[in-house]
Amino acid sequence: MKDIFKNHSHYLLIIFSFSLPLWQKFTTILLVCWFLVSLLKIKKFKFNHQFTPLLVMYFVYCFFEFLHPPISLKVLEMKASFIALPLIFLLNQYNDQDIKKSLLYFAYGCFTAGILCYLLALFNSISFVDGTFTFNVSASLKSKQNFLSSSIYGGHNFFGEYFSVFHQTVYFALFLNIALCILLFTNILKNKYKYFLACFYCLLIFQISNKTNIIILIIILSFFFMTIIKNRNIKLLYLSVGLSLITLIAVLNPRINNMINNIFSSGLELNREAEDSLGTRLLVWDASIVLAKSNIISGVGVSNAYEALRTVYKKKRYIAPYKYRLNSHNQFLQ
Repeated sequence: MKDIFKNHSHYLLIIFSFSLPLWQKFTTILLVCWFLVSLLKIKKFKFNHQFTPLLVMYFVYCFFEFLHPPISLKVLEMKASFIALPLIFLLNQYNDQDIKKSLLYFAYGCFTAGILCYLLALFNSISFVDGTFTFNVSASLKSKQNFLSSSIYGGHNFFGEYFSVFHQTVYFALFLNIALCILLFTNILKNKYKYFLACFYCLLIFQISNKTNIIILIIILSFFFMTIIKNRNIKLLYLSVGLSLITLIAVLNPRINNMINNIFSSGLELNREAEDSLGTRLLVWDASIVLAKSNIISGVGVSNAYEALRTVYKKKRYIAPYKYRLNSHNQFLQ
């Protein structure tokens, strides 16, 4: 029992790593408890300059939030991990073995989250109507979309936001890409297991269907194969096959195909009434650039970002971004 208490910080690290892809509220509560427990080791504090950027980032958020009232404590709370996690690691002084174990359990957590997503999607697809068993992959029983169209355009229990039940699609797919990097570029797991998990993560990312993370996945896999393939001719063959597959997917996917056709036919022009994915992104990016240029030094404050964008949307008559309360859809611009 004494050993368990002695190593409580190590157990908290593992539990936090495992639960991160799963329960957001649980990990938030756990992070607070972990931070408070870590404060008991304040006498062992040793500063590590590698954590400086995160600590500086938090105080930058705070400074500009106070500079642009009204102040939102919720925003400061949301960004608190920038200061909490560095302090936790500085106070506990984890070694390389502890970090490797936490990475492994993070990978296990991603696997567990994926399995649960499949089970929930299966459960949501099964129903009994008037005593008759029905299996409908559409998120709406009244939907007339077929398997392919519902997976491409949304509304499919096994694809997109309906499949990613624990996190928004971009964050869950990002977790999976990080887990994939852990498996492919470290030796924390034996090959016969890590390649099975790697394939599983790739399948999940495809089903989550977040375009940015699919691009990231392609980059990760390309880099990995380039590092293990030594023969130059085989590398060229791999690149040719990879580019051919990407082109084929773009041609066969109606949504991507339609987007490419629109770009070639009308170019990247701003349509104030656009409601498609690319059109609305162009509008919010344009509004964000205008806003950033006029507040280049001080910004507008994190909690005021949307209201400031909303003013630009209204002035420029950007209908969809104003109607759907869209943010910048780009972290650099945001």
